[in-house]
Amino acid sequence: MLLRPVWIVAVFNIVIVSSFMTSDLACSGGSAEIEIDGYDPRGFRFPPKGSNGFPVSTTCVWKFITEADLRIVLGVTDITKDATDTITLRDSNGDILPTTSVAVGTREGFEIVTSTGNSISIQLDTNDSSNDEEIFIYVISGVDSGTCPGNSKISATDEYQIITSSNFPDNYNENEVCTVSITADENKVISYEILFKQIQDSTAFDECEEVFEVFDGMLATLVHRQCFT
Repeated sequence: MLLRPVWIVAVFNIVIVSSFMTSDLACSGGSAEIEIDGYDPRGFRFPPKGSNGFPVSTTCVWKFITEADLRIVLGVTDITKDATDTITLRDSNGDILPTTSVAVGTREGFEIVTSTGNSISIQLDTNDSSNDEEIFIYVISGVDSGTCPGNSKISATDEYQIITSSNFPDNYNENEVCTVSITADENKVISYEILFKQIQDSTAFDECEEVFEVFDGMLATLVHRQCFT
């Protein structure tokens, strides 16, 4: 399903598809709390760049927390771990969130999870050996902008504005069309950035079942298209 916040601003003549900036996580045991600003995509790695493997026989807890009225989307990718290293995701209320198994000797990830409140915690319990283990975590927080579905018009200003799919950060609805027309004052250029995207991957049909498109100007020139079949 598509989870997609987009910010728009009428200032610079640029079009960007965002990539996450990756920061190092630290752990020598115990827990750490990390604040996540709304709609600000963040990426984290552990162990820190230049280090090799998880610390032995250690429990690390990282709690990602955002503003009270927002919720968090978290993805864990490129996991490399030993058989007895364990990774646990906990919701805001302490409930354990579902994860998939990661085979030893592979680089795999978990399905994206969404918090019910304004925080998610990830707990890493390591075994008594250290090899080449590592983990990457990607986080964004937000709430449904109320723009989709249907047709709407937005006037871009010098301040950024957010557009999300319906139900964000949960899955959008089926059989839904959302069209947003964005205009700006004369002599202004509209810039947009895709902060986060997750589109349903379906192989049921030969043609595109889920499509995201961006058109430029009165001539409706296609400048960005993402299609999954």
